[in-house]
Amino acid sequence: MKKIDLRAVMAPLLGLLLLLGGRLDGAQQDAAAEIRKEPFAVAGHQAFVIRPPEKKIEPIPWVLYAPTLGTNLPGKSEAWMFERFLSAGIAIAGVNVGESYGSPAGRKTYTALYEKLVKDEGFDTKVSLLARSRGGLMLYCWAAENPEKIRCITGIYPVCNLASYPGLGRACGAYGMTQGQLAEALAILDSRELAELEGSELEDLVGKAAALAEAGSMDLELIAMRARLLLDAALRASRELSRRLGGLRSRADILAHLEAAAGRFSSSLERAMAGDAEGALALLVEGLTRMEQAVALAKKARAEARGRLEAPAAALDAGTKPAERSELSRELESARREMEKLLELEKLRKEASGLLEKLLAEGDNDPGQLAEAAAAQEELASGIENRVPATNLLI
Repeated sequence: MKKIDLRAVMAPLLGLLLLLGGRLDGAQQDAAAEIRKEPFAVAGHQAFVIRPPEKKIEPIPWVLYAPTLGTNLPGKSEAWMFERFLSAGIAIAGVNVGESYGSPAGRKTYTALYEKLVKDEGFDTKVSLLARSRGGLMLYCWAAENPEKIRCITGIYPVCNLASYPGLGRACGAYGMTQGQLAEALAILDSRELAELEGSELEDLVGKAAALAEAGSMDLELIAMRARLLLDAALRASRELSRRLGGLRSRADILAHLEAAAGRFSSSLERAMAGDAEGALALLVEGLTRMEQAVALAKKARAEARGRLEAPAAALDAGTKPAERSELSRELESARREMEKLLELEKLRKEASGLLEKLLAEGDNDPGQLAEAAAAQEELASGIENRVPATNLLI
């Protein structure tokens, strides 16, 4: 089968794409030429505002765009939207918070921009958010912190998960944590089980059982009902927490209290069914004590995790060594190794090509040897072609 020369096939296609890209880019430049950014500084960061040609509405409606990174973002691809915002009397603003990934420092800068535009420029107190890509992490986190300031939110393939992008290894520095610390803080806040332990439903259930115990009630039916409900809650929470314990290693103390509470509630239910009201009530009280300890620890864990995520990033201790290199470092190292292999293959291919040329020049070589040499050269060339796309992706 004849080998297809990929370069011969791709060259005209690439030329066509470049031609079309040039035309589209030129059209976007013409549109963008009419859009004027007014640069200014806020809280030590470069910001911009694009004002509509005329005030149509007061206070001025506006869109907060992210990410704002150098001269590339917002880019030409946003010109079409921006033109329509401006023609409708809507302003656009943004601020370069760097690769903040929704961290407290970045959110603080967005608040400073908001306050300046609202107080000094007559902008509306309700802002519309436009998040592109990792701008989702920046603006959605700011919106969660400032819901009263938001009119609406929209996204262009917005990133909403630190783990999916940029990865916790790269994001942890913006939060002043190691990768492991950030992973645990997110796992704690993401835990439905810990949230339920902190919730009002369980608090109400524990409160009613505590009132029953404090009154010294000997009502077997009521004791059994409270024990059963609390047993279900403890078993559900301990089962789910045990399943997720891989990401919540430091929360084994909560699990221990939940399991102990479940044991006491189960025994309380058995004593109530046997007609021993006094024994059932005593075991209910013991179970409540362990349940309350689990709830207190869950609240503390969530408060600490929330505090770590919301605190300004602090420099990591000099002695702190992350368990793993950052995702970017691993990618670059992988790309370097791929390049080394690629260069080695190219060297071997040239040697094989030189040997084949010598054999052909001699003219009296065995056809089998010639075929074998040609096959070896072809295999090396194929190996290079297969590696090139992977290397390009990494770079």
